[in-house]
Amino acid sequence: AVARESDGNPFFVGELVRHVSAGGAVEVSLSEVVTARLSGLSERARRTLEVVAVAGRPLEQGIVEKAAGLSNDARAVIATLRAHGLVRTRGARQRDTIETYHDRIREHASGALPDDQRRARHLAIASALEGSGRADARDLALHFHGAGDFPRAYTNARKAAELEAEGLAFDRAAELFSLALDCAPRDIEDIVRVRVRLAETLVCAGRSAEAAPHFLTAAAESREPASLDLRRLAAEQLLVSGRIDEGVEVLRPVLEKVGLSYPETPRRAALAMLTRIAALEIRGTGTRTRPEAEVPKADLARVDVAWSAGKGLLAVDSVRGAYFFVRTLELALRAGEPRRVARSLAMYGMMNVFGGDRGGERRGMALIEKSLALAESLEDPSVLGTIDICFGTAKMSLGQWLPGLELMERGIETLESRAVGVGWECATGRSSCHNARIWRGDLAAIGKSAPSWSRASERVGDRYSWVTAELYTAITELAANDPKSARRRAETAIARWTDKGFHYQHWLALKVHVWCDLYEGRTDDAYRRLASAYRVYERSGLERVLLMRLDALLLRATVALAASPHVPSALME
Repeated sequence: AVARESDGNPFFVGELVRHVSAGGAVEVSLSEVVTARLSGLSERARRTLEVVAVAGRPLEQGIVEKAAGLSNDARAVIATLRAHGLVRTRGARQRDTIETYHDRIREHASGALPDDQRRARHLAIASALEGSGRADARDLALHFHGAGDFPRAYTNARKAAELEAEGLAFDRAAELFSLALDCAPRDIEDIVRVRVRLAETLVCAGRSAEAAPHFLTAAAESREPASLDLRRLAAEQLLVSGRIDEGVEVLRPVLEKVGLSYPETPRRAALAMLTRIAALEIRGTGTRTRPEAEVPKADLARVDVAWSAGKGLLAVDSVRGAYFFVRTLELALRAGEPRRVARSLAMYGMMNVFGGDRGGERRGMALIEKSLALAESLEDPSVLGTIDICFGTAKMSLGQWLPGLELMERGIETLESRAVGVGWECATGRSSCHNARIWRGDLAAIGKSAPSWSRASERVGDRYSWVTAELYTAITELAANDPKSARRRAETAIARWTDKGFHYQHWLALKVHVWCDLYEGRTDDAYRRLASAYRVYERSGLERVLLMRLDALLLRATVALAASPHVPSALME
C-alpha cells in the first residue's frame, strides 16, 4: 500500500511509513497524511504554506513573508515548514526562493482552500510582487487573474504577451494573449485587437488550425476591409493546416468579394490557367515597383487573397493552386509592391519548370533569377527563404537532386532562423526534400527526419504536415521489411485527409499500398489497385507536373513487369 501510494517517491515512502508506525491505518492516502500534517501547524505556518502552494512556482522568501503577513517570526515559520517536509528553500536570504517540497503537497494545500481564500492568497501575492518593483508582468497577470482582479490581469497579460512574442516565445505569448482575452474589458475594439494578436501568435507558433477560429471570430466583430483580410487569413490557416474542405468553404466568399472565382473542377482550373498564362505572355513580367503605402489597399487585398488561395491549395490541389498563383503574379505585377512581386515571380518560375518542356525550363529559371535579384535588395528573410525553396524545387524537377536539396535546405534554415509565420513554406520545402531523397534512394535520411517531423506536426495540430510526414515514414517502414506497419500507417494517415479530389497525399498513399503489394508478391492486387485509381489520378491534373508523370510511368511499368504475362495489355501501353 505504501509503495503504491508513494508512487516511488522516497520522501513520501518515509511520510507514509511514519504515519503507519505512529498507529495510522495501512490503507491510507497521501492526502490524508498531508491533511494530518497541516492540522498540526500554527495558523501563520498554514497561511504561509498556502501562499507558497498558490504561487505555483518558486517565489522569493521576502515576497512570501509579505504575502503571508509574517514579521519577526518569518524565519521560524519557514524553518517549521521545512522541518515538516512541506517546503524546500534555496538559502535563507530574502531573495532566495521557497517552494512546496512536491507537486502533490502543492496540489493538496491549494486545492483544499475555499475559493474566497484562494483568491485572497493570489491577491496578496500579486500585491507583494507589485510592491517589490521587480515583478514579472506574467506573474502579475496570473495572480491578478486568480484574485479576480480582471482589469489589472488584462493590462499585465497584454504586456507580458507582447514581451514573449518579441522574444519569439510564441507558445507562452499565445497563453498570455488567451488570458488577456478572458479578462478583456467590454470594449469590442480591444477584444478584437487581442483576439487578432492571439491568432497571429498561434500562426507563429505553427498552430494554424487553432488560429483560424480566432481570425473568423475577429472578422465577425470587425468592419470591412479589416473583416475581409481576417477571413482571408482564416481560410489560409485552415488550408495550410490540412483542413481543406473547411478552408475552401471560407475561401469561396472571400474570393468573390475581391472579384476572383473558384474553379469548380480541375479541368476548368486548367483552362482558366492557360487563358491567364496567355495574357501574361502578352503583357510580360515587367513592372514599376512602388512602396506598399502607395498601392491602393483594394489592389493589395486582391493580391493577398490570390496568394492565400494558391498557397493553401498548391501542395494538395495542384491545378487550382497553380491557377491562383498565376493570378497572384498578374495582380502583383499590376500593383508593383516589390515583396509580393518577388515571391510571385519565384512561384511562377517554379511552375514553368514543372511542365518539363525546354522552353518552360529556361523561362522558369530566368524568372526565379529575376525574383532573387529583386528580393536581395529587400533583405526580407521570408521572401529569400521562399525563393530558395522554389529554386531548389525547380532544380529537383530537372533531376538535379543534390543542388536542389542544398537550396531547399538553405531556404528552410533561413525561414526557421530568421522569419516567423512560415510553417507552410517550411513544410512544403520538407516534402520536396523527402521526394528528392526518394528519387535518390536515400531512404535512411527520410527515416531520420520524417518521424520527428510527424511528431512536431501532431503536437501543433498541423494535419497537412502530419499526413505528409506519416506517408513518407510509411515508405521507410516498408524499406525496413515491415509492410504491415507501412500499410497501417498509410491507412491511418490518409483517413485524416479530405476525400474530395485526388491530391499528392492520395498518390503517396496509393504508392505505399502498391509497393507493399509488390513486396509481398501480390502482383494481381497491385495491378487492380493501380488500375482502379489511375483514371482518378489522370483527372486530377497531377500529371501536368513532370516529376509526377515520371513517377506514375515508373509505377505503371514496375507493376506491368511484375504482373506479366497476366497483366492486361492496357496497362502495358
